Amino acid sequence: MSALPHFVAAGEALTDLLRSGPQGWTSQVGGSTWNVARVVARLGMPSAFAGAVSRDVFGAALAAANEAAGLDRRFLQHWTARRCWP
Repeated sequence: MSALPHFVAAGEALTDLLRSGPQGWTSQVGGSTWNVARVVARLGMPSAFAGAVSRDVFGAALAAANEAAGLDRRFLQHWTARRCWP
């Protein structure tokens, strides 16, 4: 993957938590900007999502979905929270 993508969407990728019953929740990857990059890739244009995802189970799901969508992964940053206090 040496050529740059023709389309790059920069913004947010997030996880929606959906109620699946009285005691249950399911997670669904999403975010409007990430969804746009995914749809453009599905239409056949080399695409990427530029943004950051966490280093937890939700970020792992977003990174896996990014790969499955065929998005250029060079623009995806894995973010680790840093403490802002001593």
